Amino acid sequence: MRCVTSARSWRAMIVLTEAECCAPGGPGLSSTTLAPAGKSPAAKRDPLYESERELRDTHMNTRWISQVIVASSLASSPLLSQALTSNASLVTTPQPRAVIAGLAGNWRFDLYQLGHTSPVASGQREMRLLRDSTKLVWTESFDTKSDTGTGILGYDSAKRVYYVLGAYTHEPHPTVLIGRADESGRTILFDPAAGNLETPGVLIASEFRLVDIAHFEWVASDGRWRVVFTRIGGS
Repeated sequence: MRCVTSARSWRAMIVLTEAECCAPGGPGLSSTTLAPAGKSPAAKRDPLYESERELRDTHMNTRWISQVIVASSLASSPLLSQALTSNASLVTTPQPRAVIAGLAGNWRFDLYQLGHTSPVASGQREMRLLRDSTKLVWTESFDTKSDTGTGILGYDSAKRVYYVLGAYTHEPHPTVLIGRADESGRTILFDPAAGNLETPGVLIASEFRLVDIAHFEWVASDGRWRVVFTRIGGS
């Protein structure tokens, strides 16, 4: 069997194998004499037989060469490569560890309240990944006030839930939220932990929305507020 040595030879190999299995004359003929199995090879000296064999060989060679060219062209097509990459990205669901690890770094945040088109508060948040890759320790500061916040965003693999533990200097109650990701893995629905009463602005149902590697949002489920996070530089 002939070998194709290009980097895309696997498609060509399939075509060549098909061509050889379908050699002229069908499975009832010998591959070396092209004479019926068990009969005298004298047939190959027949001029009419020889002409017929040459025509079949030429047709088959043309056929598999054309198929090899088409298969190689498709394999090297940038459009095909882009389509395969695009389709793969569409079905990819980020795993919890990847979500947590991807949030490590420094972020700029802007807090918007319902009815306001401009931020009512802005600041920075640093998120540091712990060694087990399932927890982020964060610290937060505001631009125009001395209030600060700190806490943990993590994933409990045993219970398959995300959680937030936080505290702010200007809030009397701690933040304790439990969340579960939706089917996409990019939105996490948080609710106050069991036993905690909802507190306006803090312990309320909310959604974490992962936009891309440089942006995410935290939005109150009732639309009361929305926090937009933007990654700072290449952190």
